[in-house]
Amino acid sequence: MDESTHAQPWIELSRRPVPSPPYRDMVEVDYRLPDGSTRTFTLKRERSAAAVLALTTDGRVVLARQFRPGPGIVLDELPGGSVEPGESFEEAARRELLEETGYVADRWIALGRAYECAYSTVHREGFLALGCRHARAAGSYETGADPAEPIEVVVKPVDDFVTQLLAGATTDGEIAWMGLCRAGLVGRVTPS
Repeated sequence: MDESTHAQPWIELSRRPVPSPPYRDMVEVDYRLPDGSTRTFTLKRERSAAAVLALTTDGRVVLARQFRPGPGIVLDELPGGSVEPGESFEEAARRELLEETGYVADRWIALGRAYECAYSTVHREGFLALGCRHARAAGSYETGADPAEPIEVVVKPVDDFVTQLLAGATTDGEIAWMGLCRAGLVGRVTPS
């Protein structure tokens, strides 16, 4: 395979904000491409986030079931959310797991970074949480959960979660796969 590449960084010429709704920040960026032409791209800018593949002490997956307005359906998702100012990615992951599910973990393993898409500045840091156990009610006042985001906690066998992933029926799929690989579960489970 040819090791040479024609991919080169583009030269940013200018950027300007685009009117955006709350929780979304859009910017138009003008670039000079390697062939000398210029193009404008609209990029999504948001705070970075953390997502958690949480496995219980008996090896089941802890998920947050909620309506997601983008696809317009209810999804079982990895717990996670934005990193608050001054908070580390792991602190955000621990907070989000507790807020959204009421679970805490005995062991945390950093999985690495996943970019949201080619037209977003957002990236997510993934974590594998092992030995998860219920600590208190999800969505309770003490956890700081967002009342505008009602969540149902779902705990399912890994095989069922793999079937869900293979169907593309979740968000943060790449972090889920990273966690399953790190836990040594890929190839050892049979999707139903």
